[in-house]
Amino acid sequence: AFEMHPQGVQFFDESLQQSFNRGRIEGRATEKAAAVLDVLDARGLTVSDAQRERIVSCSDLEILTRWVRRSATIASVDELFE
Repeated sequence: AFEMHPQGVQFFDESLQQSFNRGRIEGRATEKAAAVLDVLDARGLTVSDAQRERIVSCSDLEILTRWVRRSATIASVDELFE
């Protein structure tokens, strides 16, 4: 019979929780990056491939939140990163 030691269960649970939290944060970052791009698109601002890559590769929720807000008022996409 297979028996797991309590330490093994605890390690597994912590590892699973960390993976879940990381996945949840990555999901929120993806949603915020999409929101930035949606607002810029709705405003008719052209996003270069390099700018798009910078936006979608960002995983910092604070920065992405700032970009969502800025994307509503900036005159050009370059201003987003200032």
